Amino acid sequence: MSDQATTPPEGGTGTGWQAGISPAKLEWTRRVLGIDPPVRSNIRIGAQRDPETAFNRALQGSLDGLQAARGTPAVDAATEQAKALLENALGRMAQAAKAKDFTTAAAALEEARTAAATVQEGFATARDGWPAALEKAAAPLEEALGLAAELRAEAPLDGPLDIARVKAEGLREAAEKAAATEDFRTAYATLPELAEATIALEEAARAEARLQDAGGLFRARLGKAMDRLETAGQGAPASDEAETAQGVLAEQRARMVQAAKARDYAAAGEALDLCEAAATTVLEALEAAIGRFREAFAPAQRALDALPARVEALPRPVPGVAEAMAEAERQLLAADKASDEGDYRAALAACAACQRAAEQAAGLLDAAEKALAEARAKYEEKAKAIQASLDAAKNLKPASEAADTAMAELLRAMQAMEAAAGERRYEDALKAAGEAEAAAKIVTAERDKAKQAFETAFALSTQAYAAATGKHGTTPAIDKAVLALLKQAEEAKAAAEKARDAGDWRAANAAITPLDEAVKAFETAYAEERRIRDETAQKIADFEQRWGTASGLAALGGAQVKAQNAYLAAKKKLDALRDKDPASAAAAACSTVEAALGRVEGMAALTPQQKTELVTAATDRLKTLSDTDFDKQTTEERATAVYDLIADGEPTGEALAQLKRLYDRSKNDPEFVEQRKEQRKKIATKVAALPDAEDMRDNWDTKSPDERKAFLGKVLKAQAEELGIPEVPLDTFSQPRDGGGSLLFGSYDPGLKRINLNTHPDAMPDFREAVNTVLHENTHAQQDVLVQKLLDGEIGPGDPNYNQVLYFAANFAPGAYVNDGTATYDLQPIEADAWREGNEGSQAVLDILDGIT
Repeated sequence: MSDQATTPPEGGTGTGWQAGISPAKLEWTRRVLGIDPPVRSNIRIGAQRDPETAFNRALQGSLDGLQAARGTPAVDAATEQAKALLENALGRMAQAAKAKDFTTAAAALEEARTAAATVQEGFATARDGWPAALEKAAAPLEEALGLAAELRAEAPLDGPLDIARVKAEGLREAAEKAAATEDFRTAYATLPELAEATIALEEAARAEARLQDAGGLFRARLGKAMDRLETAGQGAPASDEAETAQGVLAEQRARMVQAAKARDYAAAGEALDLCEAAATTVLEALEAAIGRFREAFAPAQRALDALPARVEALPRPVPGVAEAMAEAERQLLAADKASDEGDYRAALAACAACQRAAEQAAGLLDAAEKALAEARAKYEEKAKAIQASLDAAKNLKPASEAADTAMAELLRAMQAMEAAAGERRYEDALKAAGEAEAAAKIVTAERDKAKQAFETAFALSTQAYAAATGKHGTTPAIDKAVLALLKQAEEAKAAAEKARDAGDWRAANAAITPLDEAVKAFETAYAEERRIRDETAQKIADFEQRWGTASGLAALGGAQVKAQNAYLAAKKKLDALRDKDPASAAAAACSTVEAALGRVEGMAALTPQQKTELVTAATDRLKTLSDTDFDKQTTEERATAVYDLIADGEPTGEALAQLKRLYDRSKNDPEFVEQRKEQRKKIATKVAALPDAEDMRDNWDTKSPDERKAFLGKVLKAQAEELGIPEVPLDTFSQPRDGGGSLLFGSYDPGLKRINLNTHPDAMPDFREAVNTVLHENTHAQQDVLVQKLLDGEIGPGDPNYNQVLYFAANFAPGAYVNDGTATYDLQPIEADAWREGNEGSQAVLDILDGIT
């Protein structure tokens, strides 16, 4: 059997022995049992069963179980013992099989199979019962962990609760880990430890809960007491007892904090009791100190507040008061600051110091006020005694420089008195009163001295003034400047009297000097004026006598006429100044008259031969001029030429021919002609505006001579007003044409200053001709006025009309007027001007009446 069981059949490879056995089992059988299991196909069917075969068959059927049991861990002592029996049985079986003791091997196999069953059954029981066992152990653990979680926030790290929790959670984790690896023996072995750890965790949680409850009670109590403890511990102690209590409070607070940190709430509570007792002592002392401070602060402040008004009422600082007040104020501020800081012991000490300093200042003020009252009484007595004399002196006018100084001193002293008294500086006021009294005496004495001096001097001055005014009353004419001196004397006298009446004796005395000087100046000026007027009167008499001689000489040339005109103008001015003020003006004018008269006398003394030579020179000069150069002569040059041509009387021959040439080629001065144009327009407008102008124009033939004369008088007046000349009388006459056919329309008489109009129908055929004649003749009247102004010197070089009026004057001169029936008659200056004004003026009136512009 042994050979058959262990040795393959002849010709076989040996591999077929293990057919039907898995390689794992085969390997396990060889490794564990040390035998090769037989192959089923090598067992002959129907063969008698022998022990080896039975063993092999039993082994083959048990291999799975044995293998599983051998790999299953022991779950307890019984399974561990069964596993040991299994290993022992398998060892014995292997030895028996190797020894071919299959009976023993079969018996050992049976023991192994029994032990394997025990192992397997124990493992299955442990595995299947584990969830229930773990759940039973985990329920109280979870409850304990929940309680621990609630307490963990306040529990200290690594404290009893935390240690118990970590241990319990570690055991549960170890049991679960062992079970997960099917180490149920370890898992089940851990459960009793887990139960103990759960109990320990529960006890630790209950202990932590009790500790936390105690801590909560402590903290609640501390929270209620904390404000009082802080207040008592922070402020300055209000007494020695409070200072000791604050020390106890600080010591017990430190102890309480340390015990609380150690979670020894019993010790912390005991320390809190001591803290509260100490705080009560501190706060009671503080409250008492606050009361005492309030009682002390208000009186100290009132005492200090009362001082400034008393100091202000005194005129000057009292030594020591400011320092005492400053100390009192400093102490009061210190008390206030100490109270703000809660240091009422220091605040009370500062209040007491403030009160002492205020009382010291009050004592000094009492003494100063008493001294002030005594000084006031002395001052008021003095002021009452001198007030009347001071007021009287103050109202006086200072009579001298010494009085000025004294018055200034008086006013200063009186002002100082009032100011010092007003400021209650009575000692200063008393001193100023003495100074004012002395100054008032000086002012009064100076007044008396000046008054006496004035009365003496004024009596003498008024006598001289009366004598001067007597001369004024007997003098017919005195220059204004001279009379002004008398007026000055009068004003000075009035000023002296006014100053005297006002009590201003210095001004009164000062006014005497101007009075005396004015009277003296009047006397001097009066005498000088009489002298000048007498001399001027004598000179005028001489001028008139000399002029009478010079003016009676033969006709003068152009230069002589100018000199004569200059004399007449100067003489006219002199005559105007003769009896007027000032006398010096007439005296000064005499020199001008003298010079002009001298030139006239010199020229009037020309000999006949000189006059002939003057006419010849003028004639020759004009003959040599071409018509072009002739026409370039100015109006003044033409007038001078006329005077030169008539220097020897009425011209004849070539002199007459050159005179007519002058007139024939003459044109009146352009500026004068333009002036005439403007005047003509205004005159025509006035005439056309006469109420009866249109009626006279339309019904001239039916009007009577008186109606015509009356209207023409209005025309003459309108023209005279516009030309600025006096209105001349208007006479009429009636005269027909003469035998030669000539007709006289009218004329102007320079000697009588009169216009004559011919009212004959031939001379006044219509409205236009009548107006023409009036305007023509009245123009001659204006020419006469202008020439007279020239002769009187009212029109001279520089006057816009000078050149033209000079030409008129030459035309008016004897021998210069041409009336020979030739065209020259109408062209000579005075006639050309009159014809133009008559012709154009009358036409302008008709144009206006006819609506022609």
